[in-house]
Amino acid sequence: MRWILVPLLLLLGACGESRSKPTDAGEDVIADVQEEVVVTPGFEADPEPEGPGVYVDVDVTDPDAPVATVWAADMGPVFGIALHVTLDGTHVAAHDAAIEPCLGSDSAGEAEYLVGPGASDVSLGAVRRGPDAGEVEITAPVLVATIPLTVVAHGASRVEVTSVQVRRADGSFTAIEVAGGLLTTGGVP
Repeated sequence: MRWILVPLLLLLGACGESRSKPTDAGEDVIADVQEEVVVTPGFEADPEPEGPGVYVDVDVTDPDAPVATVWAADMGPVFGIALHVTLDGTHVAAHDAAIEPCLGSDSAGEAEYLVGPGASDVSLGAVRRGPDAGEVEITAPVLVATIPLTVVAHGASRVEVTSVQVRRADGSFTAIEVAGGLLTTGGVP
């Protein structure tokens, strides 16, 4: 039985995987070469809503500091709006946000604004200051908020608009479509 094991062991040793190959000079050269895959930064937006809607866009001009913008369009008269922008915290985070005076001036007492930035969820709200303040007509796209993002890791992740509520002065709500997109942060993953 031993006479069978010795040749078998020699055969197995000869069939093992070699990680090097001899060169003409007789030196060993490592054959395993890893390729670096570079990911190109970008944002692939979902189609914009065809009716009343809120959508997000992301500017990746500076791939290390992308900036998300939230837009509202075709809503008609608006008394108040509330929404969340959610992020995949694996790749990007938001630690700050700036809401735009989309329903009138806060300093002039026309509207009140709320921003609640979180690493993977940014809450935004805007409301006119009482029924006497009336509503604001939103037809053309209006900038609602700007959210600077921090790249945590390279890769692709969704940026979504969620939990949107748009209200009229009479208390009724407006059905809203939303659109997010796929953000790809660049570099070597």
